Amino acid sequence: MNPSNPLNILLAEDECSVAFSISFALKADGHKIEIVNDGEEALSEITRKPGAFDLLITDHSMPRMNGVELVKQLRDTAFRGKIVVLSAHLSAENRAAYLTLGWIRWFRSRSTFMNCALSSGKSATVRQPPRKRRPPNYKHRKS
Repeated sequence: MNPSNPLNILLAEDECSVAFSISFALKADGHKIEIVNDGEEALSEITRKPGAFDLLITDHSMPRMNGVELVKQLRDTAFRGKIVVLSAHLSAENRAAYLTLGWIRWFRSRSTFMNCALSSGKSATVRQPPRKRRPPNYKHRKS
């Protein structure tokens, strides 16, 4: 996928391997990525350059400022880009906080997320899909 209009994306992620994976995939699609390590850095970059980013992708659990606090504070800035929150572990309380802020869509696969996040005008919270449960009569077979 090589978009005709590449996006300028700010990625707030404190885990280097996750940031690298996301950045690698989005750069391969032609998008421009700037990476920061936490919510405070993301807020600083967006405040300093409010029109520079089309999309913010942020982790929820980060040092200094988490995703909920970042999104709350961004509402008071000139930032008008899309916001996507990625998290493998959200408590019920955090999910409720994001829902209050307008996050209502959940994705079960990375490809669905990528297609939706880059083409939809809606914000989204992304979480890992639930693990498949084995039937009660399942027996592990030895090889």
